[in-house]
Amino acid sequence: MAVVKKCVGIDLGNDSIKVAELVCEKNTVRLLKAAYANLEIPQDASRADRNKMIVNVLRGLLRSNRINTKEAVFCVPGQTVFVRRFRLPKTTEERLSRIINYEARQQIPFPIEKTMLEYQISEMKGEMEVEVFVVALKKDVLNEFMDLVDKTGLKPLGISVSTLALFNYHSLDSLPAEKMSERLTKGKRNFTFNLKLPPFLTKLKKGGKSVQETAPSELEEKEEEEAAATEIVRAYLNIGATMTDLTIGTSGLKPTLGFTRSIPLAGNTMTQAIMEHCQGVSDIKGAERIKRESTVILTPDAVTGPSVNEQASEAATGVVDRIIAELRRSLDFYISQPDGMAVDEIILSGGQAQLPNLAKYIEDKLGIPVKQYEAPFGQNIQGIESTDKDIIFYPIAIGLALAGIGLASLQVDFLPPERKVAIRFKKKRGFVLVLAGLVSGTIILGAMSGDHYIAIYREQTVQYQDEYTKYDPIIKRIESVTKVEEDLKTKFDKLSIGLTTERDYPLQRWLDVLKAKPADVLISSLKVFPDGTVIVEGYTEDQNSAVKFSEILNTDLLEKQHLLEGKGARLVDIKTEFNELFKKDVSKFTINMKYKGRYSRVQEVTPETVAPGTQPAIQPERGPAAPIGPARPMPSGRGVGIPEEMI
Repeated sequence: MAVVKKCVGIDLGNDSIKVAELVCEKNTVRLLKAAYANLEIPQDASRADRNKMIVNVLRGLLRSNRINTKEAVFCVPGQTVFVRRFRLPKTTEERLSRIINYEARQQIPFPIEKTMLEYQISEMKGEMEVEVFVVALKKDVLNEFMDLVDKTGLKPLGISVSTLALFNYHSLDSLPAEKMSERLTKGKRNFTFNLKLPPFLTKLKKGGKSVQETAPSELEEKEEEEAAATEIVRAYLNIGATMTDLTIGTSGLKPTLGFTRSIPLAGNTMTQAIMEHCQGVSDIKGAERIKRESTVILTPDAVTGPSVNEQASEAATGVVDRIIAELRRSLDFYISQPDGMAVDEIILSGGQAQLPNLAKYIEDKLGIPVKQYEAPFGQNIQGIESTDKDIIFYPIAIGLALAGIGLASLQVDFLPPERKVAIRFKKKRGFVLVLAGLVSGTIILGAMSGDHYIAIYREQTVQYQDEYTKYDPIIKRIESVTKVEEDLKTKFDKLSIGLTTERDYPLQRWLDVLKAKPADVLISSLKVFPDGTVIVEGYTEDQNSAVKFSEILNTDLLEKQHLLEGKGARLVDIKTEFNELFKKDVSKFTINMKYKGRYSRVQEVTPETVAPGTQPAIQPERGPAAPIGPARPMPSGRGVGIPEEMI
């Protein structure tokens, strides 16, 4: 990711926008501005209308707070990415890259060709292995997001992930002061002018050594001991409108990310529950107002009164119970890993974390200390005190800005490759100008010297000219890629006109089911019938996941869109049997549902609508689809599951 001295972190949520402007000064990092604005977007708004509203609100927010910085880092939601951590044997960089791509193909549950893959490698002292942190994002998701980013008028330096930005902020916030000073010193090197000296200048000596040589550090063992002594395991929970981002990691001298996940339960789920359970509440706005003004989480010692809506409080508490259940599963999974440890503390952030009694209720249920994030742990970022208690809104936005100024622990960047090349080229303009100046100086010196020196300087001039012109193919490549993108967009626009609702009907049903499928459910068969009947068959280790699957289908298709007939999706059969794929007994289930307004694929057509030599026909029923579900278990041990020739 490109590094600048001043950057804006943009957190585009579903119900609000948060922005944070950071600057890296001499010996500190300062928060210049932090602001947020609510989004009021109708549920039935199209993607184009939604993007337009987001852009207008963002521009107004930046303008009203006088934030003029154009360099920005954005983030995609945590639920859109696929994250894996594993260890690999130490080897050459080229071979390690091949092994990582092989492992990614085995573990990522969608085609690698349609995926943006980013990874970060960490050395482990005293071991013959490296730790690899891999993040994958579908290219079509990134392309849709870049359409929105381009409309903002800002200059994107990088595209991160919400869960990683949350970890980057808290890991730097809890970093000891001496380590923060070292990181700032290291960050300043990124701002230095990276000029490659000519050959005849690099031969200059100083004290018998080259000018560019540096002495290695001799304090690594002491740092390892200090890191182990100050290690604290924290779980950071950012509760937003539609998602709850969870990040678990160690903080201290060497922050390490251990686990990350996005839970599809958050503030909007509470609002929906309040609307369904409270009498006299018929719309989302009314339920949202009740949640903000008269809802508390019902702990055993909670005090209720006329100002507290008990029905709304009971509904919200029920949703919190579901969040706690998912949180407990995540903590258990993290602890069960080879390097997992018990969590010492949970830190709550996000707008929905301000619900009264929420922290105490989670603490009572899990038996782990829980705190609302209302003040920073240290003084590593100056200016945060100006936000007062509003700091609870900004961890993700500040974490994004930290990536832009080069102080993030995890530098995962999904900015398209052609954009990265363009940014690097712009940063090299000063370098090219210096080279041009050196060329001019060489010519002048050559004219003033003898024939011998003229020949030497001409040879060097050719070298500098090659450096000056080597960036020209990159520009042409960017232009050709842009043209290809424009041609593809034109072709897709024409293709979308040709695709009628009748032709893409089975595909739409597939998309409906895949959007609702829980992560631990494997779909083995999906049948779409001409009369609108859809039969879903699959497997799961937990019967509750099959029940949850049918509930999500009803919520998305029956309650929100009113697409289904009768009672909607019904779990008609569930039984336990041995499955070869899982190698153990699992639950096999069947879900039936029927879409409205579908009676037959046969319809009368006029001669004009039938192409010569063809006749309307009933499309045959599609066979079972390829299984979709969680990736196979990750192999353990050094090099297990990797072809021998790649190690």
